Amino acid sequence: MVRNRDFLRSGNAAFADLAKGFTDLSEMLDRLASVGDDRTAARAAGLKARLEEFSAKITLVGQVKAGKSALSNILAASPGLLPSDVNPWTSVVTTLAINTKAPADAEGPANTKARFTFFNRDEWDNLVVGGGRLGELAERSGAQDELADIQRQVEAMREATKARLGKHFELLLGQNHAYGYLDAELVERYVCLGDDADLRETNARTGRFADITKSAELYLDIPEYDVSLTLCDTPGVNDTFMMREQITLRSLRGSELCVVVLSAHQALSTVDMAL
Repeated sequence: MVRNRDFLRSGNAAFADLAKGFTDLSEMLDRLASVGDDRTAARAAGLKARLEEFSAKITLVGQVKAGKSALSNILAASPGLLPSDVNPWTSVVTTLAINTKAPADAEGPANTKARFTFFNRDEWDNLVVGGGRLGELAERSGAQDELADIQRQVEAMREATKARLGKHFELLLGQNHAYGYLDAELVERYVCLGDDADLRETNARTGRFADITKSAELYLDIPEYDVSLTLCDTPGVNDTFMMREQITLRSLRGSELCVVVLSAHQALSTVDMAL
């Protein structure tokens, strides 16, 4: 049992009206479905399904190692779930789906708690050839040196990943792994990445699939929250490895709210202000 878990309820007052509105609207849709014709009932059922699936997306952004993962762990009442040490750090956009049921997956477990999706071949080729979204921006601005750096970094990462995964590299592209359980060791296997020297010295399982993992979705039931929330932990910006920065930039699309996380160990910088 996590100590002081009840503190998570302290913000529920702000969600009270929203939660009540959702409940009232759901009941209205039920009544509409019961008195309407088949077409109306079907549309009402569809609207109710969309309502039940709604979850506000909150994305945490900031410099690398600013404490985004540590904050995510606190908000999820799960200390140690996401890697929050200086090394290794998060290299993948990790979504914490709170009070949200995982989409049905015929090939996955009945009650999915974690799903990790790998880049497909086209996405990987786009990273190598064009450097992804950050590469597009660099090309538009005429920053050819940055574009070349991105391509060089991605190519080096691909070769290192191929060497580590061997024949499995090609087979894993475009696939996903789903699990009916969730723990820190499982998460580290897919989203944890540190400096190359550190990874060589650590457990071989740590970060094994991190280079080819596009996204991670973790499903948590936290009754202390009255509504569904989606927290997105990002790799961060101002990283010498530019691919992590472009992964962060891409994750901002579709966010209802972005929270800038600042480090208490350093003064406010121009990078923080740029965010």
